[in-house]
Amino acid sequence: MAERVSAWAGSMTKDEFNDLVREQLGEPKQLELNWVAAVDPDHTIYIKAYMDSFVFQCKEVQNVIEDYYSDAYQEALNNPMATR
Repeated sequence: MAERVSAWAGSMTKDEFNDLVREQLGEPKQLELNWVAAVDPDHTIYIKAYMDSFVFQCKEVQNVIEDYYSDAYQEALNNPMATR
């Protein structure tokens, strides 16, 4: 008996298994919704979030570069032998 159940369960696809579980639990099938279109049809929220993240990352990189070269830059500015 266990072998038959194992063979039967092993031949099921993921969707078939989910349908069987929903049927046993008595859950209705959910409708598929396009959440992005329903919430942000013109993509302005997405674009703003993307650009904010991009600018934040650029500022972080800028700070790392400035911190790395700040000592050498100050040394070059204070060097009396530097040509101006």
